[in-house]
Amino acid sequence: MPQIGETIYYRRDSNEFVQKAIFMGETSRSWLVGTESMRYLLDCPDSIAKLATKLPKKDVRFETGEAYELSVWASAHRWKIREAVNFASPEALKKIAELVDYKG
Repeated sequence: MPQIGETIYYRRDSNEFVQKAIFMGETSRSWLVGTESMRYLLDCPDSIAKLATKLPKKDVRFETGEAYELSVWASAHRWKIREAVNFASPEALKKIAELVDYKG
């Protein structure tokens, strides 16, 4: 769970573009997020409930900046790495198996 005021990246479903927001709080059913220009509301909890965007907890996947950067890197390189593993030497495959804790 992010900290209040932390920058997060979220998407409502896998087809939607990732959006950047500020985590402003939560209700029992929703995450409350806002834009960078709404950061001043962090000192006004009553205003947050009225003005922040409510994202249903069950429908939203969000990440902090570091996790977002890592998932972007993984998306960009996953298939290239998989292709490289297909042509790896037996010695390299054995090292990869140890790294991923493969028991075969």
